[in-house]
Amino acid sequence: MKTLRLVILILTCIAIVFLSLGFLLPEKIHVERSIYINVPQHFAYNQINTVKNWKHWSSWLTADTLTDIEYSGPEYGAGAGFTWKSRDKNLGKGSLTILYTKPADSLLFISDYGEMGKLAGRILLREENQGVIVTWIVETDLRRNPLSRWVGLFSDNMVGPDLMKSLFNLKQDLEKPRLYSGFRVTEFEIPARIILSIRDTASPTNVSLKLAAMGKKISKYLKFRSLSPTGSPFTVYHFYSDSIFDIESCIPIPIPVTNPKGMTCSEQNTKKIVMVRQFGYNKEANAAYIALNNYITDRGLIVSGPPWEEYVTNPVQIGDTAKWQTNIYFPLK
Repeated sequence: MKTLRLVILILTCIAIVFLSLGFLLPEKIHVERSIYINVPQHFAYNQINTVKNWKHWSSWLTADTLTDIEYSGPEYGAGAGFTWKSRDKNLGKGSLTILYTKPADSLLFISDYGEMGKLAGRILLREENQGVIVTWIVETDLRRNPLSRWVGLFSDNMVGPDLMKSLFNLKQDLEKPRLYSGFRVTEFEIPARIILSIRDTASPTNVSLKLAAMGKKISKYLKFRSLSPTGSPFTVYHFYSDSIFDIESCIPIPIPVTNPKGMTCSEQNTKKIVMVRQFGYNKEANAAYIALNNYITDRGLIVSGPPWEEYVTNPVQIGDTAKWQTNIYFPLK
């Protein structure tokens, strides 16, 4: 009996010491992991900000391919969210909702695991060497619960690997080559440049002839001024329909010039763009436009202006039409 009382006393003392030390442990959990991804910052942000994309890289959603996911709210930004229910007891069920976003820089969201509690999450993005450093932070307040504080003591080892796996999945997903309907889609920034252009309207039947005449007029002026183009000619399609085209024929030039008669010289700032290369006759470019639009929709990107076509190949110099290259661009926010 004395032995039993002694054991109980020792266990009681251990429990008291255990709980007492628990109150001295940190009352907040903070787990943080980072990774470098070789894509533009806004591209990574758009991927993360669109909740339907999380199924491609979140370690909690990719671990069980049979997880039931239901989306709510808008597709992206504050209010967007989803619930999940997994057959894996370790993954369980829960929900995630984006609370606040600062475009291209950060997102704040809350993960609700039901009886297991809630975690506040932040994802920060910082431009680095033409890529982006993505940092994922999870935090929660353990309050006055000493048992939770003991669990929190090991939270970095428990949660950190899942954060790192998610970030690695995100890196792989963003950096892999992207083919849409056979077209390779790329995103990058076009440096600032000076443009000499002519803008006019045309009908579907004479648009090719008008573009040729506009380009010839600009080329004639450049030859007169002894100026060499700094890039390939391109056409901006400000508006187009079955009956009319609002087009602008453009050629990049090295220095600003006073607006020649019927022409406009403008300086364009750096632009973020999405682009595909199309080979063959320009009239066969419809499939390339469809691929670009599908890519923009899938990635939740926002177009900020009219598209344009850059004519890389000179048909006079290359007779094989299969080698004629046209780059098709959409500017992005």
